[in-house]
Amino acid sequence: MELHSKNALRALEYASERELETRDFYQRCYDQAKTPGAREILSGLITDEQHHHDILMRIITDATRGKTPSPELMHTEAAKVRVARAFSNMSIEDPNFEPDRENVRGILEKALEIEKESFSNYMKAAEECSTPEIIAVYRYLAGEENKHYIILDNLLSYLDVPGRWLYYEENLVFQNG
Repeated sequence: MELHSKNALRALEYASERELETRDFYQRCYDQAKTPGAREILSGLITDEQHHHDILMRIITDATRGKTPSPELMHTEAAKVRVARAFSNMSIEDPNFEPDRENVRGILEKALEIEKESFSNYMKAAEECSTPEIIAVYRYLAGEENKHYIILDNLLSYLDVPGRWLYYEENLVFQNG
């Protein structure tokens, strides 16, 4: 797939729109969350999704101007670091914990589906692309979606059994976490 083709630009625009939709979805989750750790995780996901949108928009802008895209890929913390920091202060005694668990669980399960779909879409786009720099971007974005999946999966695990929560990666759906 050539970067300047109409199909490539449409695919990039679609991905950019999906990043904004996901950002807005996480914002709605954040607005409903009560637990500080859940809010911290969701806040980070909002920031990440906005950054992904910005990367894609820079690529689109450069491509439509006939320039070679050179997006800046932001390094984000490992999922384990983000999860450990967010959960370090969470307590089962938190008065907001119970309503938060019931309120946010269904939303987080939907978020897992979104991240899984995004991962698949970016990996497919990387396979179909012929521009090495854009392949690297798609793989970077797929890795970010994988990281989000890990974070959300751990948050759900915590909400299920907060007293016995442990960070885990054993049952990853994706690779390259």
